[in-house]
Amino acid sequence: MVATYTEISKEDFEKFIKKIYRGYNPKELQKTNEYVYDLHLDENIVIRIYSSIYGHGSSAGVGKDAIRCVLFGTKINKPLNKKAGDAIVKRTQNWRHALMDRVYSFIEEYHHKKDFYDGLADGKNESNVGKEKYFAGGNTFPIKDKLRDLGFKWNPDHKKWIIDKKIDVSHLPITLEKFDG
Repeated sequence: MVATYTEISKEDFEKFIKKIYRGYNPKELQKTNEYVYDLHLDENIVIRIYSSIYGHGSSAGVGKDAIRCVLFGTKINKPLNKKAGDAIVKRTQNWRHALMDRVYSFIEEYHHKKDFYDGLADGKNESNVGKEKYFAGGNTFPIKDKLRDLGFKWNPDHKKWIIDKKIDVSHLPITLEKFDG
């Protein structure tokens, strides 16, 4: 079947959202006048749906915009998932089914990696969430090139060589210590 553009009104969109997810919060973004809908998963995490419906109450024209979904951290006011391109829903006759699939996929993704997303939503750096890091203790200057070759990275803020995995350094004149920074 050939996909055909479908006009979506604000009323139709909200009626559908209410059917698939009861705890939603609509609002109009001031910058763009686009209506967004937050489906609450947790205190600081929502599935944010950018509706492609604007202040006038109807969707953008053919080929102008798509419905977009992201996991969004309300505390940090940023998307939590970088693969947002996977969450585009085209405004065609099957938009309801496609949007429902995206929403349920995000719910499953969130519950599968809850600790990870909770850490991001609390403002922790993504690269630090769920990973232990280690630093090279001792006089590291004479062996800095060797440390770099082993995968250590210099952290200028802490003035330490950091690595994100535990490795054997018994052949070097240093210690490997847990990094809490």
